[in-house]
Amino acid sequence: ILGTIITLYGLFMASYMTYSSKIGKLKTRELLFEEAEKYIKWENVRQTLDIGCGRGLFVIGAAKRITDGISIGIDIWSNDDQSNNSEKATIRNVEIEEVVDKVKILTANACELPFSNDSMDIVMSHWVIHNIKPDSEQIKSLDEIWRVVKPNGIIILADIQNLHKYIDHFQSLGAMDIKFNDGGLEAKIMGILSGGTYVPQSLICVKREK
Repeated sequence: ILGTIITLYGLFMASYMTYSSKIGKLKTRELLFEEAEKYIKWENVRQTLDIGCGRGLFVIGAAKRITDGISIGIDIWSNDDQSNNSEKATIRNVEIEEVVDKVKILTANACELPFSNDSMDIVMSHWVIHNIKPDSEQIKSLDEIWRVVKPNGIIILADIQNLHKYIDHFQSLGAMDIKFNDGGLEAKIMGILSGGTYVPQSLICVKREK
């Protein structure tokens, strides 16, 4: 009986991860981008940054929404975090989606962003920050996000752990209008099944002018 339970659990998790990778992430992106438009109009966006862009889901999505600007994606291209992760694969996806003229892909570290203060209209990251070790470096990456986003700019952050920690830190920096999505029933179920290590949630917040 125990063996059957373990097998069924493994099949369920494999099916869920396939769904999440091919459908769930796209759905999450569109929901987050629509929510962001309550705070900033995409036609006014000139520069966005996707931290840990992977194969380009969010950086490409942003490029399709902006009318006159650049969508930047950075990554360190770790295969431990995403299989077959490479700059070449991401650039190929950018070409397939026909947004080459609006996308720039770079190799860069989330804890040392190579961008000026107050330079991004939108900074986003999807299921990345929790992979940064140790935890003190996670806080450093949040500080870097805060540094590069413009006053009145938007932070979009989705992850499977630590969202409340991220919210507390952004609040300590002065974030306003924090919109937290607890993931609903799906997050509750996956949190129980994973022992709390996989709880997909998200936040959007605004960096207000001082």
